[in-house]
Amino acid sequence: MKNKLILILCLLLITAMVLSSCASPSGDLMKGIISKNKDRVPESMDTELNQAILNFTWNLFKESSENQGNIMISAPSAYFALAMTLNGADNETKTEMLKALSADNITLEELNTGLNDWMTLMSKNRTAKFSIMNSIWLREGFNVNKDFLQTNADFYSAYIKSLDFDDASAPDEINKWVKDATNDTIDKIVDEISDDLIMYLINAIYFKGDWKEQFSPNKTREMEFNTPTGKVKTDFMNRRGNIDVLKLNDITGAILPYEDEQFAFIGLLPAEGQTPKELIN
Repeated sequence: MKNKLILILCLLLITAMVLSSCASPSGDLMKGIISKNKDRVPESMDTELNQAILNFTWNLFKESSENQGNIMISAPSAYFALAMTLNGADNETKTEMLKALSADNITLEELNTGLNDWMTLMSKNRTAKFSIMNSIWLREGFNVNKDFLQTNADFYSAYIKSLDFDDASAPDEINKWVKDATNDTIDKIVDEISDDLIMYLINAIYFKGDWKEQFSPNKTREMEFNTPTGKVKTDFMNRRGNIDVLKLNDITGAILPYEDEQFAFIGLLPAEGQTPKELIN
């Protein structure tokens, strides 16, 4: 398994946004807007927010398991992007979005502050390469509330730009931001922009770290891997040593820490005869 994980989520805005009375100018909308939290000392995550993120993660994981084929999701990416969107929602839309984020009992201010602290703490003093970046791309002429821009600058350090979506070069500009945010690992997420699309909210999480206990390339060998549709041959990494093991009923798991022990890979093996989707459900 590669010791690199790049996660990116792009959400199209489909909720009701709070609009201002003036049209959005073209270009960088963050000019003149400075984060009020740049000198804030982050605090450890509140227990209630931590549980909300765990609940959201599991619900997203279960829903995603209904899709066919191999699945890769980033719950934190989805959470950050939806939280940014939430700052432009009101009334019933706001209530339903808080419910979707498992944050019914958390105020919007508490949610924003908690996620800002989490983002800061996760990115601070790391030996692994790790970054969380956010951006919002608006269709030129779309009315936007200044408070929406300020809040997403304060808590999510979002880069926000108004763009002519009808211009053929618009996807290239968005893709360039993605490429920079992922250290040249992902170079395209947008091919073309439909006429009815108003806004992109993009979160990019980049992680690259070394295993605490390295795998020797010389010990990689081809073995059989069981899939829901049968066995396939593929390369397996191998090493001997002490490994933390998880066991619950007939489920077995292993924890492989990275050199930066804030991070770890956890793999779960279903009981014999059980598929991963059956395990999740």
